[in-house]
Order: sequence, then structure tokens, then C-alpha cells
Amino acid sequence: MFKHILVLLDGSQRAEQAIILAQKLSSQIPVRLSLLSVIDPESKDLRLSLSNVFDDLSTAIEAEEKRITAYLISVVQKYHLTDVRFHCYIQDGSVIPTILRAIEELQCDLVIMCSHGRSERRSQHLGGVAQQLTRHCPIPLLVLKNGEAIPTTAYPDQRRPLHAIEIAVALDGTPESEKAILPAAQLVVAIAAPNKATVHLVHILPLQAQSINEGIKRLRYTPEYERACHYVHELERRLQVEDGLNIMTTSSVFPAADIPSALAYFAEQRYGKIAGGSDLLAMYSRGRPDRDQASSAHMTEATLSTTDKPILII
Repeated sequence: MFKHILVLLDGSQRAEQAIILAQKLSSQIPVRLSLLSVIDPESKDLRLSLSNVFDDLSTAIEAEEKRITAYLISVVQKYHLTDVRFHCYIQDGSVIPTILRAIEELQCDLVIMCSHGRSERRSQHLGGVAQQLTRHCPIPLLVLKNGEAIPTTAYPDQRRPLHAIEIAVALDGTPESEKAILPAAQLVVAIAAPNKATVHLVHILPLQAQSINEGIKRLRYTPEYERACHYVHELERRLQVEDGLNIMTTSSVFPAADIPSALAYFAEQRYGKIAGGSDLLAMYSRGRPDRDQASSAHMTEATLSTTDKPILII
């Protein structure tokens, strides 16, 4: 279970959405919560203020630190962050290396941040950071999307009042992809507590077909499909006997030519259901064999860009 959560803030209200979910988790499990804002000396905004207002970089950084300190104080008051397990940090340096250094020094085991959604026309600050962190973050990274509902209750979808919070875990049949299952389950269990959450295991099989219907017709009743079904059912069985997890489990085998788009479609609509899919998506990206790392990173980044659902990247 997660013990120390790091929330990334860039001074925007959008980024603060991550605090809401972090608070929910900290209310259910004994977890430390840290907020981090990074001052990048090479950022365009800081360079602009330097040229217009300040005479040197150190003075500009000092002024920026004062501004962010005031901002973090307002965040503490706004979200009533008074627990002794809570801390704020301001660090200077290039954004990605500074975040990675903070993760190591603070010994965090989960990062939560908010990124831009598909509807936004340009990748803003945290959007670019999210894409880069998918390649380098050594711990689970939960990316929320701007403007989307944040799942903080056992029944987060108001359109489906009986729909228990669900996370879809993307699998490809490898032991590496299975490493996303337990952290994903622990996350939704903490959000749903004391109610049950649902973990849906979705095995995407690469298949060239012009439509989902055609792909399913071609795949069903084949030996490959039978093996895939047996595989996800066995994973379900193992997950159901895991200690401390108050969950329901379901599974699907899904054919697709474009895997990132299929995962997004599955999470957002779920083939075969009238409305809605899963509330979150989880996938494994790191620690694969060298031959798979580049394709895995590309797959993760493409999925991150394709869906507006929150994604837990392991």
C-alpha cells in the first residue's frame, strides 16, 4: 500500500485537482502527503520576468520563491492541510531531474499530478511533464486530466449510481504487464473504502480488423482467444484471494489494431455496454526487457494522449 504521496503543483487551479484525490487516499490509509513546486531557471516565464523586471537570475528566483510560498500557504488554507504528515517543498532546477531527485530524497511511492486533456489545444506545463515522467518516473504515477471528474468516492459516476468505482488494467500477456494489477487494486480499494471497488482486467490482442465487431467475430472461438480468456480468468482468481483487498473482479479479451486507441475506447465506453466504461486506467510501462522498452514507452505516451480518463502508470 502507498505510504508517501507526492503531489506536483505549478500554481494553477488545474494542478490542485490532484490534492483532492491525495486527501481522499490519506483519509483512508496512514500516508504522508508532500506538495512540490519546481522553479525552473530556464523556463520562459521566469526569463520573461527577468528581462522585464529583474536585473539578475538570482533575484528573479528569489521573487518566484516568495510568490510560490504565498501560493502554497493559500493552498494549505484552502484544503485545510494541517496534518503533521503533510509538508510543502519548493525546489530549483530543471523540472524532470528535480522531480526525480525529490522522489528519491523524500522516498515517495506514488506521484499524483494533473495533465491537460484532449480538448486542450496545446500541451501546457504539466502536460509536457506528464509525458516525460512516463519514461523516467521510478514509482507509480497517477495522471489526472484537466476538466474531468476526479474519482474520489465508491460511486463516482453520477450517470450510473449503482456503478462501483472501477479501474481497467491493461494486460498484454506478459509477467511485466501483470505488475500493474496489485497497485491498481490498492488504489481503488483506498478510494472506495469502506465499500467495494472493481478491478477489470482487459487483455488487448493485436488484430488487424476494420471494426471491433469484425475483430471479435474473427477472434472468438479461436485457440488464441481461449488461451487469453483462461489467462485473465486465472489472474482474476489470484487477485480475489489477495489479502486486504475489498474488490470485485471482471475481465475482457479485446481485439484491436491500434492498442492505445482501443484502451481509451474501452475505458471510456466499454464495448457491449450502453454507457460508460471504467473510471481509471492502469498500465505497466517500466522495467521491461530492453527490446520492449521503447515500444512500451510509446504505447504509454500514446494512451496518455488519447484518453481523458485518469491513468495509473506503473
